[in-house]
Amino acid sequence: MLHDLGDPMSGRPRKLEVIYSQHHCCNCNCSFNADMLELALAKDSYLNSFVFNFDSKGQIINRLMTYVYYGYPADFLQKTKENVEKVTKADVLRVAKAHLRPDQMQILVVGRPDDLDKPLSTLGEVKTLDITIPAPKR
Repeated sequence: MLHDLGDPMSGRPRKLEVIYSQHHCCNCNCSFNADMLELALAKDSYLNSFVFNFDSKGQIINRLMTYVYYGYPADFLQKTKENVEKVTKADVLRVAKAHLRPDQMQILVVGRPDDLDKPLSTLGEVKTLDITIPAPKR
């Protein structure tokens, strides 16, 4: 819950926006973060990427022919846009809780350990793999 004491100079309330929240899943005893700015960026990036799918008349015709061939509805692009715009933090959290298993997640890190801010062990058990390319045999 947020409480605003207001602007000390004017005494008027300020607009508060929740841009980050954390939710706990009772099923797997893990927390899920929902960053509202990240959600907005993801939605905008996806929607704005459509512009690059239609750079020429040929690309437009090709895309529309593909939709017809696969039986997409005539309003497919409009409905897709509307549905992406409607995605909420609650939707992301619901799907994350249903499909993500943090206890089974694996992280691949490539690089020099000295270049990292913290030791990888802060993330859990670390398994080091030697990916050295062997010298060619003569």
